[in-house]
Amino acid sequence: MTETTTRRLLHAAHTVTTVALLVTGLLIEWPDVRARVVGGYGRQLAEIHVWFGWVFAAAPVLALGAAARPLFADLAERLGPPDPLTWRKLHIVITLAASALLTVTGFLLWWSGALPLAVEDASLEIHIWMNWVLAISLPVHLFEARRKIAERARLYLTGESPPIFEFADDPEDEDSSS
Repeated sequence: MTETTTRRLLHAAHTVTTVALLVTGLLIEWPDVRARVVGGYGRQLAEIHVWFGWVFAAAPVLALGAAARPLFADLAERLGPPDPLTWRKLHIVITLAASALLTVTGFLLWWSGALPLAVEDASLEIHIWMNWVLAISLPVHLFEARRKIAERARLYLTGESPPIFEFADDPEDEDSSS
């Protein structure tokens, strides 16, 4: 598997798990909405949420195991000079920080009852705030990547294969930086 494929699979895994975690988390937190959408399945939703959380946490570990050096090199190139601070750089930092905090606080919440109440309360508060950060940045991310999304959708719908690019020269970098 190439490094580009690894990065795209990581992105796909995080896309699916992020949306699933946002939806299940909202349904867990808002019982009135849950009752209208899926009925009273709070415990099952909580289990689904936990399983998606495990996948969310495992995906970057597996990707780093498959292609750590190229992924770190790509991240350093994306965040490094000479470019000034752009939405793309800020979004990468926000996403990495929010993902790390969501993972840590999610595990702390999973161990509910084994930790002091102050730690659980702080974890829940941070978890909720980081969810809002991701929920707000997700539409901005989609707006910024709209040309690349449209191009890939066109290629898949017409049956063409997307062009194969080297890892560091992925055209996604140029399209999402504007």
